[in-house]
Amino acid sequence: MGLTSSSRNEAWYLVFSFAAHTLKGEIDVDTAAIPSMQHLDATARQAITAAIREDMEATLHDVTESNHVVIPFHAHIVRAERPSA
Repeated sequence: MGLTSSSRNEAWYLVFSFAAHTLKGEIDVDTAAIPSMQHLDATARQAITAAIREDMEATLHDVTESNHVVIPFHAHIVRAERPSA
């Protein structure tokens, strides 16, 4: 898995340089770490992860470009200095 950043039209984007389908596999790993899901049997966990995948499908499609997940982000950078005495 790789992560890069790029600037387009003065906006910054996080670019995950792995296939979008890999992100779907992350759901299985992440949900296995959630305490409330650890007591579920495999069938119940699969049903929940399938519902999550279905729910995120449109959003994932919207942020996928050339098989890369591209997420815009914003940051505010502030610098303060004490005036000289």
